[in-house]
Amino acid sequence: MNSQVEIKNSEVKIVHSDYLPQLISFANYRYQNPDHLAQNEGELTWNAGLSLSIPVFHWGERKLKVIQSKMNLESSKNTLERTKELVVLEMHQSIFNLKEALVKLDFTLEALEQSEENLALETNRLTVEVATTTDLLNAQSQWQKAHVDYISAKVNVKINEAKYYKSIGALNP
Repeated sequence: MNSQVEIKNSEVKIVHSDYLPQLISFANYRYQNPDHLAQNEGELTWNAGLSLSIPVFHWGERKLKVIQSKMNLESSKNTLERTKELVVLEMHQSIFNLKEALVKLDFTLEALEQSEENLALETNRLTVEVATTTDLLNAQSQWQKAHVDYISAKVNVKINEAKYYKSIGALNP
């Protein structure tokens, strides 16, 4: 995007240069020998010249071209600024998502610990014959769900870390 802005800036300068005076110089020579079999000498001819072009009046053409090139330059600058803002927004959004995933990981870790305690409690209660096997199966299913949620949260953290590194440009494809 920066290169595009520089190109548009150069285009503005080129449009300005189209309406400046132009000085052109040229020179050439020619050697000719009409009869190459004879011992006559050849003829050498020199030409040189200068040309000066001064634009005087173009019926508003210059003004319109300059305005158009300046508008293209401003459009490129606006596109660059918009892109910068979008990159910054994406970076902030990835930071927010990463923090949210870390908080969710903490919650799922606490839920896993509580389900492990509940499973141990239900196992002890079943051993003492105070609880039924249904209660133990419910505790096992809760532990299994908490374990799956914990693994899912860890995966989500890793995905959000990758998105964060990508947004700051630290992740090479």
